[in-house]
Amino acid sequence: MTITMSSLRAFALVVAATATVTFVAPARAAEDDVFVKERLVGFLNADNGALVVATFKRYPGRTLPFIDSFLEGGLAMIEKDPAKEADAMQSFRTGVKFAKLADEAFGGTAFTDYATSFASWSPSERVSFREGQRLFREGMKTMKDDPKAAIASFEQSLRLADSLGDTWGRAMAWGGLAQAHAKIGGDNRALAADAATTAAELYGQVRLTDDAAQALITLADVVPTPQGKITALRKAWYLASQDQTIELATRIVIADRLATELEALKDASFRPIRDAHRRLTEEAAAKPK
Repeated sequence: MTITMSSLRAFALVVAATATVTFVAPARAAEDDVFVKERLVGFLNADNGALVVATFKRYPGRTLPFIDSFLEGGLAMIEKDPAKEADAMQSFRTGVKFAKLADEAFGGTAFTDYATSFASWSPSERVSFREGQRLFREGMKTMKDDPKAAIASFEQSLRLADSLGDTWGRAMAWGGLAQAHAKIGGDNRALAADAATTAAELYGQVRLTDDAAQALITLADVVPTPQGKITALRKAWYLASQDQTIELATRIVIADRLATELEALKDASFRPIRDAHRRLTEEAAAKPK
């Protein structure tokens, strides 16, 4: 599936509430020629792991999806033809090797833990993984009209992800719970805040920074105080200032929300963020339709 109080989490999420982060719009690289499997596998096979580490550091948000392509790819082989187990295990081993390099890039063991858990699943656990994905999709589908039913689906998906050591699945389920509780509102807003915080932390572990930022936006939606909203949005803005893989639309939303909250409190630090929002909006307008 595709949300630790550790140094890794601290990097992604802990920013002093009074800090001002000046956003510098990154020069967007031609990413399509970066995460080419043949290119990075070539580095790996030539014992040039340092080149893979450097690539992962430049594109944190694309690291886990790249690793997961070997894990999900291997599982798809088995599902299509059970006789392909040996080929699938080779794909799993490659994914684990890349995960170890991701941990070298970012510290901790989050990527290796995720990849080794995935590769170790038994046939019945693989079925449970797919069921967890199905339940998540069901929750997202029903959330608009029946958020309470969606919560039940997300909770079941979370239980399966927990049992499998599926960090990405846990993050997604917590993120879904945050959205569903937020939609219900009222007393559920506190539950939404807890779920969004957990989702952001888990996404931060594996550098899914766009998803972490989205969870922090949800957190800002449901916390009751202006300072709480600003704290969540500052963390999201910090992520946006550090990772060029975060979607432009997400960065625009964060900048606008944070500048608005700060201006309402007559905090002069809103000005550079509003300027950044203007630049980001102009960048979006200049993109080909």
